[in-house]
Amino acid sequence: MFQLVARAPEGRLLFRTQVEARVLWTCITERFPEALTLILMPNHLHLDTPHPDPDDRLADAMRAYARWRNHHRHESGEVWDVHP
Repeated sequence: MFQLVARAPEGRLLFRTQVEARVLWTCITERFPEALTLILMPNHLHLDTPHPDPDDRLADAMRAYARWRNHHRHESGEVWDVHP
């Protein structure tokens, strides 16, 4: 099993509303249908998966959510902490 954590930059939130949380959930679960655990917290997430190479799929989900969220909020910039 592989345990992954992804965080928002210091002092920021990944989501502010249930809609944003649901989109993040969908971005992750579409790419990890075999996920054993997914926990979304306002500033980070935990993902447990049996997939032997999860990094590319998680990066894809993170990029998809960042694009959606920045467009939805009319913002730009980092959504994820690049120094976990």
